[in-house]
Amino acid sequence: MNSYIELTARYVPITAYPASQSDTYSEIPPCEALRPYIRCFWGTAEPICNSVTDSAPTLVIPDTCMDIIFNINYTKNTLDSGFCTIDEIGYYSQAAGTSEYSIFAVRFYAWSASLFADNSFSGSKNKRFDTDEFFSGSKAEIIPILMKVTSLQERSEFLSGYLLKRLNTNRFNSNMMNAVYDIITTRGTITSAELASKNAISQRQLERIFNENMGISPKSFSSLIRYQMLWQEMYSKGGNILDMTEKYGYYDQAHLLNDFRKRHTMTPNQAIRYARK
Repeated sequence: MNSYIELTARYVPITAYPASQSDTYSEIPPCEALRPYIRCFWGTAEPICNSVTDSAPTLVIPDTCMDIIFNINYTKNTLDSGFCTIDEIGYYSQAAGTSEYSIFAVRFYAWSASLFADNSFSGSKNKRFDTDEFFSGSKAEIIPILMKVTSLQERSEFLSGYLLKRLNTNRFNSNMMNAVYDIITTRGTITSAELASKNAISQRQLERIFNENMGISPKSFSSLIRYQMLWQEMYSKGGNILDMTEKYGYYDQAHLLNDFRKRHTMTPNQAIRYARK
């Protein structure tokens, strides 16, 4: 049986801006107890002033994670929150209006978010929900604290304590975790039939388990892992497209480029230049 710790040691998903650390986006690693389940806490380092006229849109790519995001608007004295499930395609996000604001969020690995949630993730992919729909009572407990403290570090420490109270390891599913491990170790090239056979479970049952715990099919999740690992290698090492086509199990170069563009909104070379601006 493969553990969450083994998975996080083998696979670290990245965003469209892997090296980004600024006033508008910073990451903080989780505490040791949450490290197997949470990729990071992230947000603005301190409250900042946003102007829609000089704020460039942010590219959001499929990172095989799920996020609870809190948006605090100090000008209007309001706080909005939402739970973003696993995404399959990239898109651009841009703040609207002019105000003083801050953002704070927690990024779960897709396979571990269900350990903190109340409901099944069936049919939830590519959507944004009210936070309480999956984490009941969370807004009433979290929002008053977030309105009082402003630093990313203080907020992450508070939310760590809250999440540790919510963590329910009884929801651990060994069939799903073993299948996720197989998907990651094969760079997303394993088929659903091979997954089911290797784990001695029917394809139908495996589909149900993935849908309930991640809101996505094993086939779709494998495709996302393949894209993410391809992006990680391209960003860190560069590489020959022909070699990567074979390594990641694409039919041909056109198949690789079309799949990457669908996920990332641009070609690999454009993505690398964009990430390193």
